[in-house]
Amino acid sequence: MSRVLIHRELVVRIDQYGFGKELKGFIYAIQSGLNPPRIYKASGVAPSYRPYEMLELHHHHLHRDGDPLLITQHIDNDVYGIALATHETFFRTDNMLWLRQNMEAIDWSGCESLQGAVAVYKADWE
Repeated sequence: MSRVLIHRELVVRIDQYGFGKELKGFIYAIQSGLNPPRIYKASGVAPSYRPYEMLELHHHHLHRDGDPLLITQHIDNDVYGIALATHETFFRTDNMLWLRQNMEAIDWSGCESLQGAVAVYKADWE
């Protein structure tokens, strides 16, 4: 059985958007070893984005229309909720900037060189 750990502030944000029931269904499915009710898959696979793969980031559609996405990180047998995102911000825009903006929530163990690159990253428009 996997443990699901989501910081209280993130739970409150999800609830404010009206997706508390969907979050509970997701948590129940993961803890029970079942497939969540909507799409839940590894991020950075197709198309390939190696930093998301290295960090074992996944995304879950909280709504059947796709957005918002609950971004999780798998560490050992645990699933950590780290952020809310849209498809646009998580996949289609500047992925390094997304990582930098969410650095504090990510476990960088084993990816220290990536963490360093993300920490100093500057977007073209900055």
